[in-house]
Amino acid sequence: SSMIKQISRSIPKLYFSSSATQLKPPNHNYVPPHQKPSTDDIDKFQTFISNSQRLFIITGAGISTESGIPDYRSEGVGLYARTTNRPM
Repeated sequence: SSMIKQISRSIPKLYFSSSATQLKPPNHNYVPPHQKPSTDDIDKFQTFISNSQRLFIITGAGISTESGIPDYRSEGVGLYARTTNRPM
């Protein structure tokens, strides 16, 4: 995403290994409706990261959908909405 690329360029001490930053553009067919972050939101996030001495990030389903990987529950685009297959 452009936000990840913008942050990765402005904060060189971060390392991104996500396929979203290395391979191909995301498939937006699987991304649930959302609003783009404002410039102010990005600035606040950059400041927070820059001021952190140590940072540990755990991500959830949102990071996969941002990368174009479908989640299970999103209405109309999630795997449950597109198939009758269910785990257990």
